[in-house]
Amino acid sequence: MSETVQTVLAVVVPLAIGALCAGAVYALAKLGQLLGNKAKANRMWLLLVKVEELAVAIVRDVEATVKPEAQRLTADGRLSPDEARRLRDLAMARLKTSLGERGREQLGSVLGLAGVAVEGFLAGKVESAVAAVKQGPVSAAVDWAAVAAKVGPRP
Repeated sequence: MSETVQTVLAVVVPLAIGALCAGAVYALAKLGQLLGNKAKANRMWLLLVKVEELAVAIVRDVEATVKPEAQRLTADGRLSPDEARRLRDLAMARLKTSLGERGREQLGSVLGLAGVAVEGFLAGKVESAVAAVKQGPVSAAVDWAAVAAKVGPRP
C-alpha cells in the first residue's frame, strides 16, 4: 500500500470510529431519556388511578358503615344536607389519611397543584365517587375503562 493511503487511513479511521462512538452515546442518552419519561408518565398514571380507587373504596365504606347508622337516627330515614356534608367530610378525611402527606405532595407535584388546590382535586374525586356509588350497585371491581377515560390512557 502506498504511503498516502496509509496516512489517510491513519487519520480517517480514528475519526470515523470517534464519530460512530459519539453517535452511539447520543442515541443511548436519548433512549435513556425516553425510558425515563415513560417511567415518570407511568408513575403519574398509577398515582391518579390509586387516588380514584381509594376515593371509590372509601365512599363505598362510608356508604356501607356510617350512612345506615346516620339514617337510622333520623326520624324519616333521610339524611339532611348537613348530615350528607358530614359524611362527605368524613370520606374526604379518610382519603387524605389514606394518601398521607407524601401521597398528597406527590399528587400535587404530578398535577402541578399545591395546598388547597390538591384538596379541591380530592374533594372532586370524593364527589365523583359519591355519584358513582349512587348510580349503580356496589361492586368490588373497579371499572378500569372508566378510570382510564377519566385520567387518560395508560402511557
